[in-house]
Amino acid sequence: MGQYSDLPPELIDEVLLLLDLPSLKSLSLTSSAFHTICFPRLFSSLRLSRLTPTFFADFKKRAPTPCVRTIRMEWLNKDLSNRLLPWCTEAHTVKIERGTTNNTMLLTTLTSLHYVKLSSLKFRTLASFFKLLSALPPSLKKLTLFEIKIHNSLWPSKYTTVSRGVELEHLETSNDMNLSLLIRDDCPISLKSLRVACVQYCYPQHLEVLIQKTPNLIDLRLEFRSPSERPVSLPLTRLKSLTIRFETRLADEVERLFSTHPDVPCTLEDLTVILSWKDMCEPLAIALSHPKFRSLKSLNLDMTYYDYWVYGPCGLREFEEEAQKFQRRLEELGSEIDVRCIIRSVSEIVWLPFC
Repeated sequence: MGQYSDLPPELIDEVLLLLDLPSLKSLSLTSSAFHTICFPRLFSSLRLSRLTPTFFADFKKRAPTPCVRTIRMEWLNKDLSNRLLPWCTEAHTVKIERGTTNNTMLLTTLTSLHYVKLSSLKFRTLASFFKLLSALPPSLKKLTLFEIKIHNSLWPSKYTTVSRGVELEHLETSNDMNLSLLIRDDCPISLKSLRVACVQYCYPQHLEVLIQKTPNLIDLRLEFRSPSERPVSLPLTRLKSLTIRFETRLADEVERLFSTHPDVPCTLEDLTVILSWKDMCEPLAIALSHPKFRSLKSLNLDMTYYDYWVYGPCGLREFEEEAQKFQRRLEELGSEIDVRCIIRSVSEIVWLPFC
């Protein structure tokens, strides 16, 4: 360590932030002093997977250090929550995918927890799931539920909520069932402070309940797979950002979504529309030309072209022409929205998380 021993720890930390993982590994091998300094940074992110993670065996001779900030557990069939706790007391992000639900008990002991993602987990009862939610720390602000299942969702029919300690600001759900759990009146999670919601494949009635329970919602992201039985009333008078993905031909749905409350000005500033069919551009242009969308500053039009191998470049060219026609149509209708268009062919698609 030599001349570096007199440097303030804060300055050393700032220097270490500039190093990538291979550089940190190399630096940690230069001396025992640097090994001690670099160790917490090397293990700030921890991923445990499959049946027999080797983490505890590798460090059985080392006293636990609360260095882990992000932890991801996948396919763990053993309860490791108690053994992990000394390493994770200051963790802010935890992702648990598949495996035993017993490891979720770790979440209830982390006072700095900010983001939790639960994926493909099966809880025995609704009460056991709500008991976990009620024990989450107040520091939690972002929650993602992906394919969460309740083995016996009918018992008990109502959960007794003592208090709502968590005020979520960001919520992501992968299906209607997961959303329906969080909008129940007896759910121990509060949605009053929610500002961002990413919802996939939900029923109109559940979407409307979510909107009613989130007076501070300003960023909404939706995904529609099939036409809804009735129009959904979107909170266009308070949203700042809206993202909608249509997976099928839903031209009528486009018109219905944007034509509600025609006399009420909307506060929407940024809109992203993801389409798979070029013939939906005309109804979208007509809807957005309405005077109530005067505050809309930018539109991101994302068109996914799936038929590359059937129609080749000619079909892709049709999408490009449709995008140009859409922009001209908006100008003809008097709209001054800044349009940015992206066209993806099937050979270029990289499947990214919707949220």
